[in-house]
Amino acid sequence: MTDPAWVLSLRPLLPVLLAVVLAAPASALAPAPARAAAAGADGVETARTSRQIAPGIRLESYDRLEADRWLRIDELLVDLGGGGVRAEYLGGRGPATVAESAARHAPGPGRRVVAAVNGDFFDIRGTGAPLGPGLGGGRLLHSAGPGPGAAPAVGFGADGTGRVLRIGLAGSVTLPGGALLPLTGYNAARPAAGGLSAYTADWAGTRLPALGGAVAVRDGRVAA
Repeated sequence: MTDPAWVLSLRPLLPVLLAVVLAAPASALAPAPARAAAAGADGVETARTSRQIAPGIRLESYDRLEADRWLRIDELLVDLGGGGVRAEYLGGRGPATVAESAARHAPGPGRRVVAAVNGDFFDIRGTGAPLGPGLGGGRLLHSAGPGPGAAPAVGFGADGTGRVLRIGLAGSVTLPGGALLPLTGYNAARPAAGGLSAYTADWAGTRLPALGGAVAVRDGRVAA
């Protein structure tokens, strides 16, 4: 299974002054009791641990007894507005697990990877590729499946503000004779039936979807 994920990175914490600058303000991460109360009164919290893993990043782990089940919950609380922590998308380098993607990710000079989390649902019984859209480094890596029922995506602006988005695809393919055909999928795990989909080196699946015929294009020419 491939695991495109969001990775959190920040600058090294050795200089004391730098650590102070990167630390989240007290209001950025609400106290644990306040969040527990806000979660509702339909269950009982039986245990909780809290660990500051980096300035602006805290891991909360707790157990809850609900009416019909036990829950083990891990929450990663992140302040993306402090200037030191940023979220990046790990997809776009072929099939990989979250751990593999995080290990090979290059966060940039003076930065290190702190945490990575699963960020999508997958075509588990088919290609293993993510079902939703993915963008990284300012470019499209894969589009979502067709139709209005496609799940929304989560994105982060340059200022660290999070947004819930619905990302569509608008594109075309130019044939040798100059004719344009609409592009209905781009590295999509479940492309539209009867449509035209493109697959590149960013494809995150273990195999291509079993829909219709396929041709390989290299340097602008059909190779197979």
